[in-house]
Amino acid sequence: MIFEMAKQLRDAGFPMPNGITVRRVSDNTYDYGPTLSELIAAFGSDFGQLRRETSPLGVEGWRASISNNRMTVFGTSPEDVLALLWLSLHPSTFSAEEA
Repeated sequence: MIFEMAKQLRDAGFPMPNGITVRRVSDNTYDYGPTLSELIAAFGSDFGQLRRETSPLGVEGWRASISNNRMTVFGTSPEDVLALLWLSLHPSTFSAEEA
């Protein structure tokens, strides 16, 4: 996940007891923010599912939903789509136009 997305999560109140974590992916690439398991855990019993799929426009990506498919979000990586879903559930602190 890019730093800006991790910062939006933190600023929206996502539980990050150790702040924004940084993981080195390769020599010039870093990953920021919570892990996939931390993102899923933050939904608690509201988590529905995460699955890989192709959008109606033919874009390969991931779809995440909360329980009973009350809300679904599509994105390019599992971490990003779960972050967007979490942010969408906290509308007082997040605007989709910021993503």
